[in-house]
Amino acid sequence: MIDDPELLEDFLTEAGELTVGLGPALMELTNPDDDGHAINALFRTFHTLKGSAGFLGLDRIVSVCHVSEDLCSLLRNGEDARPEDIDALSAAIDVVEEQMACLQHGDEIPVAPENVLVALRNCVAAERGEAVATVEEEVDFEAILDAAHGVASGAQNEASAGSGAESAAPDPDADEFEALLDAMH
Repeated sequence: MIDDPELLEDFLTEAGELTVGLGPALMELTNPDDDGHAINALFRTFHTLKGSAGFLGLDRIVSVCHVSEDLCSLLRNGEDARPEDIDALSAAIDVVEEQMACLQHGDEIPVAPENVLVALRNCVAAERGEAVATVEEEVDFEAILDAAHGVASGAQNEASAGSGAESAAPDPDADEFEALLDAMH
């Protein structure tokens, strides 16, 4: 959790302003006359949320925003959104909104449900013409990332997950956070 209440408030304010537009942008994406504004808005929002959350060490928010951004990136490059893409992005929006609400209330940020992440990854794979996976076949990316970053596994990992800890990264100071937000806009 972020130790600096001012940084947390700045993040929540910024993220709240961004997430309010996700639902309408997704609805506009279903409009055949949309000229790309909707997918660009979705991409920018997921990208900005991912960057800000990553800066603050909120890895659980980063994970769902990252794969959502990947899908939006493919759709920005001319692919038409399929019903599966819309459904996966809708589920991702619900997860991000839930995560933000938990953060705002001081609760532990929930991990994105595996079926939502798999649906997003499958949409990305389908847009690229790659094979898709089921939940049972899905690789444990969290474990791979933990291993790459030297995070302990097993009981130590479970203990840190239960404590609500998001990351061992040091909290940025208010000036660094403000500079990041300014750079994103």
